[in-house]
Amino acid sequence: MSFSTFLVLHLSSPIAGAIAPAGEAESSASRFLVLARVWYQGEWSEGVIIWGSLGVHILSGVLGRVVKGLERAERRKRRRASVRGLVERSVLSHDHEDKLPDYGAAHVVPEEGGKISAVDGEGDELFVEEPVAEDLDEPAKLSRRPSSTTVGPATPTTSFLGSFTLTHITGYLLIPITIGHASLHRLIPSSSKLGLSPDLMSYAFTSYTLQHSNLAIRLKNAIPYTLLIGLGTYHALTGIRRLADPMAPPGLRPKRLRNEDSKVERVTRQAWKGGFVGAVAVVGIGVARIAREGKVAEWLGKRYDVLL
Repeated sequence: MSFSTFLVLHLSSPIAGAIAPAGEAESSASRFLVLARVWYQGEWSEGVIIWGSLGVHILSGVLGRVVKGLERAERRKRRRASVRGLVERSVLSHDHEDKLPDYGAAHVVPEEGGKISAVDGEGDELFVEEPVAEDLDEPAKLSRRPSSTTVGPATPTTSFLGSFTLTHITGYLLIPITIGHASLHRLIPSSSKLGLSPDLMSYAFTSYTLQHSNLAIRLKNAIPYTLLIGLGTYHALTGIRRLADPMAPPGLRPKRLRNEDSKVERVTRQAWKGGFVGAVAVVGIGVARIAREGKVAEWLGKRYDVLL
């Protein structure tokens, strides 16, 4: 929650630049940034609000996925053992129809390498099928597959780490981008002898990098800014949506509603997508105006060049 507050304040600066009077986009964004830094860049607050909360967010996501993967592997192991035990008991008792689930007159056929599969009276093989949803702890089920298809041992439909939604993908993509952004704008300037205090690392630096005479420097900074705005806004909105409605579908997809004719519900279906497009557009306009209207003194530009 603390990092979300920081993110809102941080993105509010380019929004201030987007709505600023002509020629004042960079100065308006920088003034708003200075006010926000009073709250999140104090002696102790920066370590807690920014680095601490960001580290907890990343570690909890990674470790949570690993723990779920271990639990999922254990469930699959138990299900395989249960199915194999059922099949082996059926072989020993020669009472296949009583021991196997009632999917027709089924019998058991040992395969090469000691593998066992169940075949029904119509010649269709029965194979164990895992549930698709990674968090469902449902028992394995038997389904039919034509006998012309070669069926091996049961294969999980999801990997050890589970399925990845766009929310997960954007989150993992944001890790190196965020580290690079924080290093360039905060960590390196604060730890070097360049004489770049936080006051000098304002949106004047953003303006300078995006209108630099060197095309490579412009691209090296414009691409991460674009990815950070797009991926960061999407990831934040999907997280906020799940906090507001734990039953919401992954990402920004519309939630299925019973009454399709309700005007309010039709608006709700598009609200999150509209919020994403609107937020990215406003922040993008703000950054573009900052880049175009910002003016940097020659002496400050030389210090920025050393950093770049």
